[in-house]
Amino acid sequence: MPKKPSRKPRQTLQKRQQSEYKVKSVIIGKKSSSETRPTHPYFISLFDINNPHLTGECPKKILEFGNIGKVQIRRLEVECLLPSHDLIINNLRRVKFKEIKDILHVSGMQKK
Repeated sequence: MPKKPSRKPRQTLQKRQQSEYKVKSVIIGKKSSSETRPTHPYFISLFDINNPHLTGECPKKILEFGNIGKVQIRRLEVECLLPSHDLIINNLRRVKFKEIKDILHVSGMQKK
């Protein structure tokens, strides 16, 4: 009987980044680019207050994610800021970001 070729262990296609933060609100925005392409860099601003776009307060931290093709937001109430097309999520207890391939997953807990 011929020997079966040995299988190599599975490797993840791309590293996964996961981070969790205790903040009250976040703003998710796409960086503008002159190029037309399927993926874009995104930024996420973390704040300790609700509706930070009304106060002009500086973010607690800014996270940058490169080459994102899709953002999936699960079980969170989201508002859209029409002039800039940014998304804002208020009344957070904590928020978690996970990047898998070119998809950014956003989840967390909100106060009701």
